[in-house]
Amino acid sequence: MTRYAVLLRGINVGRAHRVPMAELRELLTAQGHTGVATLLQSGNVVLDSDRPAGELGSAVERALEQRFGFAVPVVVRTRDELLAVVAKDPLGSVATDPSRYVVSFSNAPVPPEVRERLAAVDPEDDVFTVDGRELYLWCPHGQLQSPLSAALATTRGPVGTARNWATVRKLAAVLLGGVLGLAVLSGCSRTPDVNGAVGITVTADGSPVAVAEVCHGSVDRITVAGPNRGEQPNETLADLTSPGRVSESTQVDLVGPAGWRGTPLTLPLDDELHVVLADDRDANSELTQTEFTPAQLATLTPGTVQYSQYDVDEGSSQVRAPLADFHAITCSGRDRRTG
Repeated sequence: MTRYAVLLRGINVGRAHRVPMAELRELLTAQGHTGVATLLQSGNVVLDSDRPAGELGSAVERALEQRFGFAVPVVVRTRDELLAVVAKDPLGSVATDPSRYVVSFSNAPVPPEVRERLAAVDPEDDVFTVDGRELYLWCPHGQLQSPLSAALATTRGPVGTARNWATVRKLAAVLLGGVLGLAVLSGCSRTPDVNGAVGITVTADGSPVAVAEVCHGSVDRITVAGPNRGEQPNETLADLTSPGRVSESTQVDLVGPAGWRGTPLTLPLDDELHVVLADDRDANSELTQTEFTPAQLATLTPGTVQYSQYDVDEGSSQVRAPLADFHAITCSGRDRRTG
């Protein structure tokens, strides 16, 4: 039996291509695989199988389409191959933010045309390198401002899917055995905390406002991801950072963010599902994300917050509550503490 990481492309962001993790685990177990586990909702699976990697990927794609009714491209790596990616860490000397350090995993070696296309672009502060079937990209100003990310999105290449470095390391830790694996990778047994939630409300004139409810730890970045276009990662529509770490409740106008730096949200938005996220740039803590559509924003009123109720198996659903109650709802059972 071989231990594999199976990466699904383009699921669970937006209304389309929803794949509940419980159903995914059930499906893959029924296919005869063992030790099936999932990480996050973006399509990261760890399993044991006696099938060769190429056969496994094709079999998973067929099973997904039969079960859910749409095609899902799949990329497979053995445990040793995924751990080699982490060990190489070719841009580790320059990448300081794991959420802006991206690895694109392909089903075939990255062709010379892709390298040539990226090499012809003025990278500004971006850096990339290619190693076999992996393309590593460092976007210090975020993907929205990345010339290389924009060029890559319009360049044809083999089937692939991208994960940021924080997710790659988490996946490697699961392959090695959960928290023990993370300790082997980093010398520390602490995984990123889910330390609160982010919601969405509006100003009196309807401008969207992120509500970050930090129960413990801290955050210093809020981002808005665009709708699912069948590729990962999704386009970043807003990328805002605080001058200092925020360890309490805060509200940030996404269009006119006073005191926050970066790229604000530009209206109007496509009439599709968007995602608001909040985390810290060292990936030590994050808030439960929330989803919204412009139609939902139009029915929100100041003083009411929409947020996601999250179920590990079934994904998320959007609910609303008075803003004054959001702290109690979010932090019930969590200590408000720093660090």
